[in-house]
Order: sequence, then C-alpha cells, then structure tokens
Amino acid sequence: MVTSAWPCEAPEDSPWPCHPQVAAFSSQSERLTYVKVPEELSRRWIVTSMVRVQRRSLTLDSCATLRREVERLQTAHERGRLARAGNWSLDQCCQHLGRWIEFSIDGFAFQYPLRFRVLGRVVRSVSWRWLVALAARPGFLNPPSVGAVEPDAIVPEGDGVVYLLTQISRVEAGERMNQPSPVEGPITHAQWCYFHLRHAELHLSFHVEEASAS
Repeated sequence: MVTSAWPCEAPEDSPWPCHPQVAAFSSQSERLTYVKVPEELSRRWIVTSMVRVQRRSLTLDSCATLRREVERLQTAHERGRLARAGNWSLDQCCQHLGRWIEFSIDGFAFQYPLRFRVLGRVVRSVSWRWLVALAARPGFLNPPSVGAVEPDAIVPEGDGVVYLLTQISRVEAGERMNQPSPVEGPITHAQWCYFHLRHAELHLSFHVEEASAS
C-alpha cells in the first residue's frame, strides 16, 4: 500500500515528456575513451572503449522509496562502489530528474515542438500504457528547444543529488504538481507523480552498486 505523497497506481492519463539516458556502458575502474557528438547533442558523450555494466531492474512505488534509492546510490558513490551503465553521472541524472519535478510544481517556460505534442496525443489515444513505455525508453533525445531540462555538462559533486532531494521534499511537504505538461497540456498531480517515478526508474537504473571486495 502506498502511503507517501507519490502514489504508484497508474492514473487514467500520463505525461509524455521524458528524456531517457542514452545507453552506453562504462566502469569506474576502466580507462575510457570519449568522442564528442554533434552540436545538437552537445551535452552528450559517447563511450568508445568500455567495459559493459548491465543496467538493473528498478521499481519505485512512492516518494519515500525514490528518496531512499537516491540516498543509497550516493552512499555507494562516496564509498567508490558505484558503477554506471550510461553517460551521465549520478549528479547529472539527479539534476535532470529534479528539474522535471521543479517545473511540474512551478511551471515550464517552454513547450515541445508541435510534432511531439501531436504524436503524444495520438499515441495516448491508442494506448496509455504504450505511451508510458515509449516515453520511458533508453535512447530518446530531447529537441534543442527543451534544453532547460537537460543536466549541466559538469555538475559539482553532490549538487545534483541535493537538488533532487530538495524537490522531493517540496512534494512531501504538500506542494502540488499541477502545472501543464509541455507535451500533453493539463494533467493532474497524481499523473505527475506516476511520471516522475517511471522517469526516475529509467535514469537511476543506469547506476549499479558494485559488490564489496570482501
């Protein structure tokens, strides 16, 4: 049973926008070779020499479980035991997730291009669950016009985690996420909750705690 501010029940509708992390693989102990991607993807890097780290399965059913997972990953990082299966650091992922939560409380200063808004409504009219699965998939690239939700190229150590936890605290304290989606338009607080949990499952699944040497 969900008792936190973020319910796990699937609402009748769901927000479309999502920016899943591009899948690439790396290891903290492995020397990596990077190449720069084109200008329109200026915040992204592609790993060309790497040791594969498998994404993990992750289920978050409440605001409390999201908070605990972020704190657990930060602890693993501080102990040097956090590997990642993607391009973004833990702080970059958390900054990205936190920006979506903040904007869903305070408002978005942008809309997605028309083609995204039309596609989102068409897919939703066919299958809401399909829309959620399509949105929360690795490899989706945001258009340049919505760069406000992208993480900074360099996020100072710990800043992204603190920022995300601050936004979670706002929801736990009772602030409502009632701002219109930049793709779907008006959606409810419960719908935003559902979206943010699925969004966090995607990005945090790229971070894997390594077993201790003992």
